[in-house]
Amino acid sequence: PIDDPTGWWMSEKLDGVRAHWDGERLSTRTGRPINAPQWLIDDLPPFAVQGELWAGRGTFQAVSGTVRRRDPGLALDWIGVKYMIFDAPSMSVRFESRIRCLDEYSQRHPSEHVGVIAQVRCTGRDHLHDMLQTILADGGEGVMLVRGRGRWLDDEEVIIKVKPVQDLDAIVVGYVNGNGRNADRVGAIIAETSEGSSGGVGGIPRVRFRVGTGLSDAQRDTPPPIGSTIKVAHDSFTDRGVPRFPRLLGVRAD
Repeated sequence: PIDDPTGWWMSEKLDGVRAHWDGERLSTRTGRPINAPQWLIDDLPPFAVQGELWAGRGTFQAVSGTVRRRDPGLALDWIGVKYMIFDAPSMSVRFESRIRCLDEYSQRHPSEHVGVIAQVRCTGRDHLHDMLQTILADGGEGVMLVRGRGRWLDDEEVIIKVKPVQDLDAIVVGYVNGNGRNADRVGAIIAETSEGSSGGVGGIPRVRFRVGTGLSDAQRDTPPPIGSTIKVAHDSFTDRGVPRFPRLLGVRAD
């Protein structure tokens, strides 16, 4: 998405649950309270930060389930979950200064439950490529690039996600009616993977999922017929073998 990433800050894209700490309360990006155990809350800083609740690569489903529970007393479910900080919007200074302050705070207040995501200054496209390939080889998801200038801005203005796009073939087996501007036409295609196309994740054959993104208005009016084969882009698989964030690429002519 950018021609030259030189000078941008790079970090691993953690596949966790985004969480906001305002200095007193931990909540999801939509503002829903997160009932984390007190031992994690006690280790959070006294100022607002943004971070990810993360328990290691490939654990998103487990962490998401833990975060959705209302009972913070289920401490066993939280064992291994860390709050990994990636920014501090309360600091009205440049990004470089914010991450330096976060690193210094982390060194003064070490914790097994709270950490700061390591940031590396990018020296060029080769550097970005090498870091991405290393993360992918170790089972990671991708790289986050942050433009290190100005004050804290919205994610869309500052952050770029760099990760591979995968695709697969799937069979159209049904449709879901749309709503809003898509009322009276198709809102999503119900598709089913062919046996073995789920990348071997969990050994699950023939996974069914919905594709609601990537359809043109014409395709919503006249969708690919049931039984046809569509090509779907996606980011990865869940632990049940379901494609994550599927987007329609097109209909296979063969």
